[in-house]
Amino acid sequence: MPKALTILQKVLVNYFYKVNAGLFAFAFFVLFGLPYSPLAFHYSLITGIVQSPAFLAIVMLIWLLYNLKCGDYIIKQLQHPEQSFLFCVNALPGRKLYWYNVYVQVFVYLPVLFYSVAVVVIALKKYEYVCAALVILFNAIIVFATPALYMLALQQKKFSTGRSVFPSFRLAIRKPYFLFPLYFLLGERKQMVLVTKVFSLLFLYAFIKLYVPERADVRPIQLCLLITAASHCAIIYEMRRFEEKYVEFSKNLPLTLIGRFLRMTALYVCLLLPEFILLLKGINTQFSLVEYPQLLLMVIALLCMFYVLLLLEETNMEQLIKIVFGIIAVCFFIILYDPGIIFPCAVLVLAFALYHAYYYHYEKR
Repeated sequence: MPKALTILQKVLVNYFYKVNAGLFAFAFFVLFGLPYSPLAFHYSLITGIVQSPAFLAIVMLIWLLYNLKCGDYIIKQLQHPEQSFLFCVNALPGRKLYWYNVYVQVFVYLPVLFYSVAVVVIALKKYEYVCAALVILFNAIIVFATPALYMLALQQKKFSTGRSVFPSFRLAIRKPYFLFPLYFLLGERKQMVLVTKVFSLLFLYAFIKLYVPERADVRPIQLCLLITAASHCAIIYEMRRFEEKYVEFSKNLPLTLIGRFLRMTALYVCLLLPEFILLLKGINTQFSLVEYPQLLLMVIALLCMFYVLLLLEETNMEQLIKIVFGIIAVCFFIILYDPGIIFPCAVLVLAFALYHAYYYHYEKR
């Protein structure tokens, strides 16, 4: 293998999978650990994809969002000052440099390509030639178009001189200080919020529409909400970083710890409002109206717990994902025994106890 390609492999591809190891492990657990029969589950899932244009469009949107995550990571790495030595690869012929970037794109996009091959094979088996052609064309465009952005990043060129394509969420209204992290996300982390919310809402919507039990049972939707809560861990991490950097003054405000904790839960209620509204579609089919508050409380309690974990010690994103994965795995087995509202209440009480013990301890340490 050429030395330049080896360097790109080690610096970009290998480190991408190392940084996202927790995320891939979590995704593997959800896709292959939760279903009773993984092969039958994925076969029926892919059959639904190839036979439903709407479902196929949703899946392609998820693939596109994953590619945005890959592209955003690679471009940031290429433009990072520590990776400035990669600028020397611009001395290579343009065609060779392009194919090197295609190599990088193929390997970071490999999980989607593997699944796409399965979709194409089953589509051809079921004589869904249009679906197979669309999947091949879609992935070919992504694989061969995205490397052009990597080349621009290597050449240190700007991608756009115009305004951002994302809408502005800067509202000229009085903002309560406990909502500052949410306004920060909507202003400075729009892409992260968009990707998280699209994944969370699509996953929840697909579960409610596709899974129709014989009788209402709250446990399956609770397992689904575990994934919804876990998908917000990156947002919780960014909120905590924002608080450390910009709103440390809030610790000097004359507020009780229980008042601070209640404000934090109010923040997460605002953050999860789209999921709570969508969850109403599952009443009487997935769960009863009486169990609705229990579901809301469980998601809020989990997010509070994720936040409190960041107070215990200095934790980076990779470590947080591993811890969240462990918590979700434990919650999965507890929910199977149907503990009712006692479980989310216990999680919330534990989160407050740790919050009370470590809120000021973190600052002292």
